[in-house]
Amino acid sequence: MLIAWLGVGAAYIADAISFCAVIGAVLMMRARPEIPAMVLSGFSAVLEGLTFLRSSPVLLGVMLTDFFATFFGVSTALMPIFADDVLNAGPRGLGLLLSAPAAGAVVSALILGFVRLPNRAGLGIVVAVGIYGACILGFGLSTSLWLSLAFLAGSGAADSVSMTLRHGMRNLLTPDALRGRVAAVYRTLGAGGPQLGEFEAGVLASIIGVGPAVAFGGFATLITGAIVAKVVPQIPRFRLSVAVLAPSEPAVAPPAVPATADSQA
Repeated sequence: MLIAWLGVGAAYIADAISFCAVIGAVLMMRARPEIPAMVLSGFSAVLEGLTFLRSSPVLLGVMLTDFFATFFGVSTALMPIFADDVLNAGPRGLGLLLSAPAAGAVVSALILGFVRLPNRAGLGIVVAVGIYGACILGFGLSTSLWLSLAFLAGSGAADSVSMTLRHGMRNLLTPDALRGRVAAVYRTLGAGGPQLGEFEAGVLASIIGVGPAVAFGGFATLITGAIVAKVVPQIPRFRLSVAVLAPSEPAVAPPAVPATADSQA
């Protein structure tokens, strides 16, 4: 919208100014007093992190779900074509299309800040990915600007819920000594999915058209979420309230401890 009103330069200036809030947030952070000592380094450390992920099917499955959802569901690079050729919305419409997912994500994040997260976080992720895929499918088939904006806002809201639950599960399941390496794998998959997905969407759009290409991506996201939930049934059964006994052990409820005289006292 800034491009339509004030030109491209104004949009870059506003973007640069917005980083002041990010820098301020970083400066307000305080480091933890104790940092876990690194026992391994180099390739051995990387191998230790990958071995941990392999032994944690819930965590690895959630990461792969996010990767394939963004690989098939991303369509940012095609938005200018939607704005011009499909919806005839112009630059202002393009601005609305690009900001609609973020608007949905912000609303969803604000709601999550006031309500308790669902205990069945794994099932919540599966449902959120399904809603995300359905919204992308609907957007690919839509020829109405306002209906398209509604679908995109819904996809952003669903992705925000999924991201919040994924981060919660990752923090609960990862021991302190492995957080950096697990976060690196998470970031690699999280950043690689959308970038590779843009390429996939562009190639597919050149063959079958932009609308069908995005609709196919939404449908593939739905199928992928269902497959992961079927292959890794521990994901929909995972509960945030379950204690993790050891980093490599599955999240299961701890056994009940019989009452003793000391505990009763």
